[in-house]
This record gives sequence, C-alpha cells and structure tokens, in this order.
Amino acid sequence: MPVSGDLIPWLVATVLGVAVIVVGSRRELGGVTRSWLPDFGKGTATAPGESVDGGGGRKELSPRQKLVFACFYALFGLWNAALLIVAADDQTQHAIGTVVWGGGAVVLAVQARNAHRRLAP
Repeated sequence: MPVSGDLIPWLVATVLGVAVIVVGSRRELGGVTRSWLPDFGKGTATAPGESVDGGGGRKELSPRQKLVFACFYALFGLWNAALLIVAADDQTQHAIGTVVWGGGAVVLAVQARNAHRRLAP
C-alpha cells in the first residue's frame, strides 16, 4: 500500500517529536532549562545599564560589521527578487522575502552610516 507524499513528513515529524519528548523527560532537561531562566521571586536587582549575566553580554557591532551584514541582507533581497521573477510558484513568499531582506539591508546600512558619523571627528 503506497503512502501519500504529504503523510511521510508528518509521520517523521511526529516520531522525532515523540523521541525528543521521551529523551527530554528521561534526562531531566526541565531542570536544566529552568536554571537558565532568571528567578523573579528572589529579588536580585541589577543597576540600570548593568547586564543581568554579569557583564558578559553582547557588544554592539562595529559600523564595518553592520555594513557587511547590510550587504548580505541586500544579497538575500536580490536573490528573492530574482526568484520572484523566475519562479512561477511562491511569488507571494518571494515578494515578502524581498521586502523584508531589502528593508533589513536599508536599516542596517543607515545604522552603520550613523554610527560611522558618531565615530568620525
């Protein structure tokens, strides 16, 4: 009896989901994930501007790094635009992707330019 092509991914996803739940319950992963979350009832307050993780947080990207990311975003936007023109199916998806990636590229480029102006004498 042949199985439908749409049924196979659902079966695989269901089996993998059950396996993750079983393995997670056997390894006490609930306690591990709870230890990553902050304890709101303990009253540990931090000063304004101080990182919750003790100062080891992320630092802001440099203007050059922002510009590199803006270029990659623009590249992904152009790729989606090309797929929008070439592909007959999923045109809505490619149009949305073009707008999102292109918008992200513009935002990052503007941020990089403003950060570069702040650093320039």
